[in-house]
Amino acid sequence: SSFSTWSKAAVYGNSGDVRHQAATAYGSYQLPIGKGKEFLNSANHIEDLIIGGFEISGTANISSGLPFSIGVGCAGIPGDAPCQPNASGKLATGLHTKTNPGGTIVSGYYGTAPAGMFTDAGLDTIGKLQRNSYFGPHFWNSDLSLQKSFAITERASVKFRVDAQNAFNHNNPGNPSGGDVYNGNSAGTPVYDISGGAPGPGPRQMEFSLSARF
Repeated sequence: SSFSTWSKAAVYGNSGDVRHQAATAYGSYQLPIGKGKEFLNSANHIEDLIIGGFEISGTANISSGLPFSIGVGCAGIPGDAPCQPNASGKLATGLHTKTNPGGTIVSGYYGTAPAGMFTDAGLDTIGKLQRNSYFGPHFWNSDLSLQKSFAITERASVKFRVDAQNAFNHNNPGNPSGGDVYNGNSAGTPVYDISGGAPGPGPRQMEFSLSARF
C-alpha cells in the first residue's frame, strides 16, 4: 500500500490471492470392454454398441485457503496506515455452527481467542500482527465426464457425453467478510461470517451433448 513508503515492515504480509498449497490431479480411462478390447472382444456389432466405447475422465483440485487479515478498531493513526492489533499466540479457526446469545443459529468461520490474545496497539501505534496472517476455508472441487462412442459404420460414429462440473456438489465457502477482532466484547473473541460468497464453481452443473462424425 502507499504506507510502504513510510514502513515496509508494517504492511508486509501474504498476497491476498495466493494459496500456499495446491494439488491438481487429472486423467482419463477408456474401459477395455467390447470388440477388439481386452474383455468381451468377440462381441458382435449390436453387443459392442451396448457395452463398448465407454471412457471416463476427470479433474480434482484440493487447495489451502486464501489469506485474510484480522481487524481491530483503530484510532489516532494515519488513514492509509494498516489497522491491525498486537497478538500473543495463534488463533485456531475453522468452519463451525454457532448459536448466538439470542438463540439464532448461524454457520460461519469462527475463532475463539482467550482474553488478552489480541490487544489494541494504542494511540498512534500500528499493531504487530501482520497483514493476511490467517487463512480461510480450503478449496476442493472435482469435475467428471462420461462419454460413449457408437461406431455406426467404418466412417461414421456418434458420441454421447455427460459432463458434471463440481460433480460432488461440494460447497466451497468464501473467506470471512471481516470485522472487528473484539466484535463488541472485551474478551477479544473474533467472530467472522462467510457472507462474502463462495470462490468456487458454484453448485453442481450437468451438461449433455451428442455429436456425429463422418
